Amino acid sequence: KILSRFKFKYNKKFFDYIGYDIDKKYTQMEDYRKLKPDFIFCINVLEHLTLKELKINLNNFRKMNNNVKLITAIPKMNWLSNFLNNNFDPVDESKEYEIHKSHFRDIQKVLKDKCNLINEKDYYFIQKIQSWEFKK
Repeated sequence: KILSRFKFKYNKKFFDYIGYDIDKKYTQMEDYRKLKPDFIFCINVLEHLTLKELKINLNNFRKMNNNVKLITAIPKMNWLSNFLNNNFDPVDESKEYEIHKSHFRDIQKVLKDKCNLINEKDYYFIQKIQSWEFKK
């Protein structure tokens, strides 16, 4: 069983962290859309969605809480990140995965269309970590 609930502290306030995955073995909830989160973490997630799925999920996030902060980590999909993913990322061989359905630049365009960038940091040329808030 994967532990997907814990507390984290941000600006002297504690928050519950609840993990969700479309694969039932990695989640403890049926429908993430019933939550009212302050933060949503999408760490190496958005590139696995089509652009249509990305837009649907962003709309769902906004409905959950219009003031939610999104924290994203998106691989840049350059030669270094591709090398690391291909050589060091364990994949469940029992399933067939289409690893990346969307490209970094396209994901950025969708996010910038719907959200304002709060902060960003490059992580060793392989991914960009960013925080976002929805446009008012």
